[in-house]
Amino acid sequence: MIIKNSSTLIIMFFLTIYISHAQNNRYKWGLQINSNIGKIIKHAAKFIVSPSEASYSVDMIWQRLPQGNKYWERIYKRSTLGLLLSYHRFGDHDTYGSAITLIPTWQRNIKYKNTWNLYCRMGSGLTYLSSPFHPYYNKENVVIGSKINNCTSITLGANIKIEDKLDFTIQSGITHFSNGAIQLPNLGINLIHSGAGIRYQFREKRKELIYDSLPPIAKRISIQTRIGIGSNERSAIGGPKYPIYIYTIAIGKQWGQRRKLQLGCDYYYYPGIKSAIINNENSVGNINLASSKSALFIAHEYIVGQFGLLTQLGYYFYNPFLSVYPIYFKIGAQQYIPLNKNLRQNRLLAGIYLKTHFGDAELMAFAIGYEW
Repeated sequence: MIIKNSSTLIIMFFLTIYISHAQNNRYKWGLQINSNIGKIIKHAAKFIVSPSEASYSVDMIWQRLPQGNKYWERIYKRSTLGLLLSYHRFGDHDTYGSAITLIPTWQRNIKYKNTWNLYCRMGSGLTYLSSPFHPYYNKENVVIGSKINNCTSITLGANIKIEDKLDFTIQSGITHFSNGAIQLPNLGINLIHSGAGIRYQFREKRKELIYDSLPPIAKRISIQTRIGIGSNERSAIGGPKYPIYIYTIAIGKQWGQRRKLQLGCDYYYYPGIKSAIINNENSVGNINLASSKSALFIAHEYIVGQFGLLTQLGYYFYNPFLSVYPIYFKIGAQQYIPLNKNLRQNRLLAGIYLKTHFGDAELMAFAIGYEW
């Protein structure tokens, strides 16, 4: 009798889930809370304290659920924007301490069914670290040299419907903490983690998503130019910080509503290299030319409305002094501001970028520009 009643309850439970979801109610906001366990990856031999203990974190994500009335929602259906607040307690706590992060996120469904969905969530923001390197009090932490850092995270997860407003969530991901070599040391923290939690949806907006038609894309070649400034700490911990001036010009073409390819040239001018040449009395000819680098690059921009996620691969064709790597990588985020009704032409832009050489961060930069 108990078995029979239990089976009936189980059948009614899943039938209720199906019926409630079949109503296809839509909600404007969501709140997701997750608890995670993970570990810091030792990705360089320079670690003094090898990570051996587990790390723990709690995430709270405020989400704007899709309504179908935004331009980017019409391109990336069932995508959500969010703001992630998290607390991390790193393993080997006496050395690596804790972190509080605040990250804007974008989440896109990979697979969507009536009672479950798979998603990928990514974001980049700021973090406060409690125990960075200190020459007297924490000299074992050679991975992070500043309290304020960038935090970039990518997560794969699943939502499993419990009832119409409530989901059970599971997820795994990796989070990277770095200051872009603004202050040494800066090996960076790479944290892998997995966890589970719940998501609650509220404030009903409409019964179904309604996606309007998309405007035609601009098929013409675009030209983009940017000027920027970055900074890094040269050579030794506690050494001088120098600015780095950057000029970029590129031609691009948009492929579909989501992607744009670019070919271009980066020019970098390093006052820090100029200072090193003068101090070491190097004979280099034109000192300003020797203090600069020029590169050709190919880039891909993933477009979300007036926001772009940039990945770039560059090759130095002029790199006369302190040359280490011929190839560099750059990732960035760009916000566009249209100056007329044509959303893809005559736009101002502002961006933030991280430049690395095979995982070794060189600089973090800010730039403004124009595209026509």
